[in-house]
Amino acid sequence: MAVRDLEYYKSTEFKRRINKMFAWDCVFGWVFVLWLWLTYAFVFFMTVSQSDFASGGVRIALIVGGLLVCIYNTGSISAMVRHYSHDKDFIYTVDLRHLDAYRASKKNKEPQ
Repeated sequence: MAVRDLEYYKSTEFKRRINKMFAWDCVFGWVFVLWLWLTYAFVFFMTVSQSDFASGGVRIALIVGGLLVCIYNTGSISAMVRHYSHDKDFIYTVDLRHLDAYRASKKNKEPQ
């Protein structure tokens, strides 16, 4: 496939590649959110169980701070997925064209 083949960029195969990249970005985004919540929960419970200072106001500050970080990050990943789903043709077409050009240049440089 030539990098300049414009018909390829309109094909169903190219759309499949776009959808696959979008799906992987969604998976990695939501895995990150899950990892973030689990990490914050682990750190909170280990901190509270292992120290005497984590009582009263400090405990409330830890809960509120951790929840705010997790909620804002969850919201940002959700917004990213929503934005990418609306503009995925534009976003991933650029990525895939550069990836195809890189692969073609690398293939031309290989010794035969």
